[in-house]
Amino acid sequence: MPMRLVAAAASLASSLVLSTGALGQSTTGTIPDGGIRAWSCEQVNLAAAAGFPWVSVGTEWKAIEPNQGDFQPPEHARAVLQCAKDLGLNTQLIITGSPQWASGYSESNHPPTPANVPAYAATLGKLAEAWAPLVDVWTPWNEPNFDLFWARPHDAGAYVNIQKQAYAAIKPKDPMSRVSAASVVGTPTGSGTNAWDYLEQAYQLGLKGSADIVMINFYPRVAPEGTSVDSKGRPAPWALSSQTYMRALVDQFDPGRPIWIGETGYSTCRNCYSGAANSVSEAEQADYTVRMYQYRRRYLQGVTDRIFLYETVDAGSDPRDWWLTQGIYHNDLSPKPVVAALNEVRVADTTPSTPGVGGSTPTTTPVPTPVPTLPTSAAKPPAPANSKTRGIRVAIRKVRVTYRSGVVTVRTGVLASRGRLRVRVDAYQLRRKRWRRVKLISLRRSSNIRVRFRDQGYVGVRVLARPTTVRKWTASRVVRIPAARRR
Repeated sequence: MPMRLVAAAASLASSLVLSTGALGQSTTGTIPDGGIRAWSCEQVNLAAAAGFPWVSVGTEWKAIEPNQGDFQPPEHARAVLQCAKDLGLNTQLIITGSPQWASGYSESNHPPTPANVPAYAATLGKLAEAWAPLVDVWTPWNEPNFDLFWARPHDAGAYVNIQKQAYAAIKPKDPMSRVSAASVVGTPTGSGTNAWDYLEQAYQLGLKGSADIVMINFYPRVAPEGTSVDSKGRPAPWALSSQTYMRALVDQFDPGRPIWIGETGYSTCRNCYSGAANSVSEAEQADYTVRMYQYRRRYLQGVTDRIFLYETVDAGSDPRDWWLTQGIYHNDLSPKPVVAALNEVRVADTTPSTPGVGGSTPTTTPVPTPVPTLPTSAAKPPAPANSKTRGIRVAIRKVRVTYRSGVVTVRTGVLASRGRLRVRVDAYQLRRKRWRRVKLISLRRSSNIRVRFRDQGYVGVRVLARPTTVRKWTASRVVRIPAARRR
């Protein structure tokens, strides 16, 4: 995605109040595994109000050192980082974009020549020395496998050389912070090199030891739990479910190295004419975004530690432009429905400074993030597990629920003393506060059943049964999904 700098920094708004904010919804707790891009102090405040404990900020080398040796730390980026720190947030700083003197080209997507890589590293070292208190994660470059930030050829060896020298320059100046690898981009495009191929090449060429975190950016072409494959039949790097493949790939070369998603999200552009990787309604954006975090917490604990959204505020007012409609707030700063929906994935009693939630010091084992559970009001079965109506006894055996890779499997047995049966399986959607029917089954006799369905952030399963001669459900069982067995 474009690394744009807002023309002027907005003044710092009032401090975040962890109660009920001006937006009219609860702001208690944070999204401990969340982050979001912010381009101004105003956006930092909106990000904090939405519950994000991390913000990502971008700047360009050509702005820092427009002429060789002319070091000019960008005041706007510093101000945004300071605003984040004033609110107690954690920060990531991405530095990309070569000046012409370093690459030989007027376009900033050309990397520096090999002779000028030490100059890039030295600039980052100076910046780290000056801004150490403001930055928790330093990210040299962005999307080196994508034309927008790295003109062809996408040379993994040249990128690794930049990463190694930048890492070596930053670490002595800011040893308490982490230095991530540049995010590879996973979205399918003719303008990029496949993320898996590029990442594997980078490790083969020596990336290990020069990155505290490995990162990927992608814009899903599927629902959060959806699956897809790339041209080689592998799990596609533009699907959240494929993070398990990335985990296995990284572990081949760098076991246990933290993985973060540096950019993702669903655009709300309508009748898009520009750069459309995905397009959903505002209601779908709210639903899908919440489900992304629920999916990470249920299926990707120990796989992927953090998800950064792109971005806080729409970058423009044209509703048809995909690039300009990524925000969780409209361009006029009014919230989209996703802002209220994100309250569902906040964790109470967490703040950006809570141990294990943020901060610069890496932890060996990520702290598990709680998964929302079934409300008590929904957990009450509407009928007993065993009942007799009109002389027909109906019983539902213990319900076994397992979940794996975004698919929920329900197994149970339904018994009847005689006659045919009707069985319904429901799943509970927490954000909509309702049970949703996922399967209706007709049985000729007592039988064991197995039902599989795509997990959409469900927190409970309900099985209901009745004789076909009766209209009311006479037997039921309810199971909380977080308590189910994960296979």
